[in-house]
Amino acid sequence: MIQQFGLMQEYHKRYLSDARKAFEKTCRRDGSGKDGLIHISVEDHDPKRAAELATVMSISFASNLSASPSPKPPNADFSLSRS
Repeated sequence: MIQQFGLMQEYHKRYLSDARKAFEKTCRRDGSGKDGLIHISVEDHDPKRAAELATVMSISFASNLSASPSPKPPNADFSLSRS
């Protein structure tokens, strides 16, 4: 995202890691609500870019969730036994 949106230049950073740190300061992610939703917000002087960044973050986050294996519920036994 840093390179895609030209954030190194935007934040006047020479190194990618410094631009990432600057970008992270503009982002808020909260999943602690009782509604079960994850809220993502990005602050930027350009509202259109802020919306685009938040959208890309949410898509990336959703794709990472769907790519990870579902955890096995505790005390669940999925083995089939034949007697």
